[in-house]
Amino acid sequence: MTLPMRVVTGTCRNLATQALQSGKVRLDPYPDVWHDTVGNEVLRGGTGEVALVAGAYSLPLPTTDAAGVNPTLGRLWKLTEDIDGEPLRTRHFALPYGAGTAIDVTDLVDAQPGTLTWLPVEGPQGPTGPAGAAGATGATGATGPAGATGATGATGATGATGPQGPAGGGGSIVSADTRINEEIVVLTNAASWTTVTTSLGVEIGGKVQSAVGHRVLWSPTFMRTGGVVFFDLAAKKVGGGFRYASSGTTTPRDEGYAALYPLAAFPGVVGLRQFIVQADEIDGDGYFTIVLRYKGAADGVNQKVYAGAGYDAFMLMLDIDA
Repeated sequence: MTLPMRVVTGTCRNLATQALQSGKVRLDPYPDVWHDTVGNEVLRGGTGEVALVAGAYSLPLPTTDAAGVNPTLGRLWKLTEDIDGEPLRTRHFALPYGAGTAIDVTDLVDAQPGTLTWLPVEGPQGPTGPAGAAGATGATGATGPAGATGATGATGATGATGPQGPAGGGGSIVSADTRINEEIVVLTNAASWTTVTTSLGVEIGGKVQSAVGHRVLWSPTFMRTGGVVFFDLAAKKVGGGFRYASSGTTTPRDEGYAALYPLAAFPGVVGLRQFIVQADEIDGDGYFTIVLRYKGAADGVNQKVYAGAGYDAFMLMLDIDA
């Protein structure tokens, strides 16, 4: 079993000079072997040599009045003092548990006892001393159980209107209003759908930062001439191919996007449309791109798309994360 412990302290000071002394002490059980009758263990051994620190020592020791230990009577601690410049001295003392607090060795052993027949013991508890100063406020205790609900009080006066709260967590919007100031592009004959491209290879269109599943609203603004060419707007796919506004698929309608029909007798209104971004329509930089495409028997002179030279084109694109 674990024996009850009590701290024994001691201080050695030179009487003449009042200087704290150096040296070492050791504490050993007397008799050398005790028996724990509860835990069935043999108990032996002391502290070994302990050097004085600033003339003092402080050692926890098992008490000599612990129950369940043999011998039941006569258990003591042997204090051996080896103080520098003085003869080796050995003294014995009993160590009752008492108040359990640290106790100085001078309260347990005589300064120069004769034999083991004389051993001081802790005296009875003295009278209660005067009340000390109030201690610091202790930690707040645990919250007690809730009491019964009281009666409803009277309705108070309406308080002042508080400040407006933050905006709700709706989807974010990224806009790109692209000004296309390149050149007036003269179209050539195109038997199949072809992207409108400048003489320097710049594709006419716009792009916006986006992600798969986002909605991209778009609206083109440009001038054109010639009445034999069909136009369509298309989402550009990263691996090649396009998804057309006219059909919503990779195959456009035969005459393209109806709002861009080439005859003046059928004027169109483009308005605002949207694409839902697909996985193969985001490039390596995170952009979704729309380009202007055409098909028809252009003569290389009269069919034109105005995208510069004082006749800028525009592509408004709004990416909505929702």
